[in-house]
Amino acid sequence: MTSKKWISISVIALILIVAIGVWYANSRPDTFIKEAGGNIYADDYEEKFNEIESKVEVTPKKLTDLVIKSYVDLDQGSLKYELYDPNGALVESEQITQDKSYSKEITVKYTPGIWVAKYYINSKTNGSYNVTLTGQ
Repeated sequence: MTSKKWISISVIALILIVAIGVWYANSRPDTFIKEAGGNIYADDYEEKFNEIESKVEVTPKKLTDLVIKSYVDLDQGSLKYELYDPNGALVESEQITQDKSYSKEITVKYTPGIWVAKYYINSKTNGSYNVTLTGQ
């Protein structure tokens, strides 16, 4: 074979490899996952900071469902948990005590924007919290 044929075959092979890569990248299902959480220490409580706010930004994607997993585990005390969608609508609200860990999973319409989880604590609240948002 001449060098021109080898060059032509190499160019065609390269174009084919790039085309397959682009097709593969665009055909994979789009996913999204973000979480926010932390610990609450009763020893660090200050009255003026009785509300903890966790914000999770959901980016625009071609997804239909958003699975939200909320978890709170308290060693002592209690708290009120609220979850708001990007439009400010209350999606979930729960009063949680140290007697039982709180774990809940809900599925809602995939809505891009900033989701806000609020935790209203008191001087005896001690434990951990987490919220995970997964797009499907």
